[in-house]
Amino acid sequence: MVYHLYYDNLVECLFSTEHTNQLCIVLLIADHYDVKMPCHLILSKLADKCPYAVLAVLDSLVEPLEETIGDKPTGDAVKQEIDRNEDMIHSALQAIAALSRISGSGYSMKLKNLMSKIKATPSFLNMLGNTCTCLGNSRR
Repeated sequence: MVYHLYYDNLVECLFSTEHTNQLCIVLLIADHYDVKMPCHLILSKLADKCPYAVLAVLDSLVEPLEETIGDKPTGDAVKQEIDRNEDMIHSALQAIAALSRISGSGYSMKLKNLMSKIKATPSFLNMLGNTCTCLGNSRR
């Protein structure tokens, strides 16, 4: 699938803005657990390896991540669906934490607002554990 190609390319070569834009499109249209989680992982790695490329599309990444952490399982969901949903939210929170560590990300009002929501939600902070310290320390 598409995300496997991105992951392989991430390991083999430096990502350009073009690849980051394509990942952004995948994140925007992805609605399945099996697609979102690898995208979150790739995004976290991109934020570390190619911060300027990610910074260029940062605002467009915030909305799909915000929607993901707001997803709730249906009332009749079985334990496996609930666990998958929690895993997906956790991976999105990890990606958001990685985005917040990018130098210059503090200038994105969308990301700042999302981070404020995360800080105000104890369940999100519990999911992040020690990672949550970076949410308050985005470098500029």
